[in-house]
Amino acid sequence: MNRLLQTAVFYALYGLFTLVYIPVALLLGTPVALCLSHRGALHMTRRIIKCYGVVTILLARPWIRCRVENRSGLDPTKGCLFISNHQSIADPYLMGLLPNEFIFISNHWPFRIPVLGAFAKLAGFLNVQGLAPEVFFEKAARLLADGVTLFCFAEGTRTRTGTLGPFHTTIFRLALQTRVPIVPVCISGLYGIIPRGNVLLNPGTVHIHALPALLPHDFEQLTSHQLKQKVRDLIAAELALLEGGAPC
Repeated sequence: MNRLLQTAVFYALYGLFTLVYIPVALLLGTPVALCLSHRGALHMTRRIIKCYGVVTILLARPWIRCRVENRSGLDPTKGCLFISNHQSIADPYLMGLLPNEFIFISNHWPFRIPVLGAFAKLAGFLNVQGLAPEVFFEKAARLLADGVTLFCFAEGTRTRTGTLGPFHTTIFRLALQTRVPIVPVCISGLYGIIPRGNVLLNPGTVHIHALPALLPHDFEQLTSHQLKQKVRDLIAAELALLEGGAPC
């Protein structure tokens, strides 16, 4: 019963917050965006999305605690790639707890969410399935050069079992092409709180660990497949430390 009540309270607060925040953000943000440069308007939109994620996390704080460790060692104003495992639908909200200005690389479905999908497009998020490969690489390289951090869930979809799945290769080809640092990110604990296919929340603690960055000279001799395996091994080892057991 407590679990049902906690879940109901959270979703009620989240729904109310969303109903208030989005119209206010549009009402106040639109005239401001018209006075800014294109880059300034994009930056403002990303800040609005980041704030939305942080407040959502705070609404769940009575039952869900977040522990962040940023060991990347990088300047958050410089372009780099953050590459993470994917435990839950709530994973993107957690990235608001890190200092970087993020653009997400995703597939089609987030862009189809009413209203939120429109914000994602306005912020310049990249739909890897909706762009031709050459267009995707060109846009991603330009964003990295502008100091934006690109964030990718390398598995491409949420885990169904809590274990780490295989990684896709595209993001690692981008890393080798652009020669920017890679930050492996390990998310632990969220699968047990809100697993795939379940809307009920379980109280618990989520760990978000940004691991030490891999600099270009650390992987310049690797192929995209070798780099993919190297990053996956680092995340798997951190996940094993946090959750126990052998790396996946």
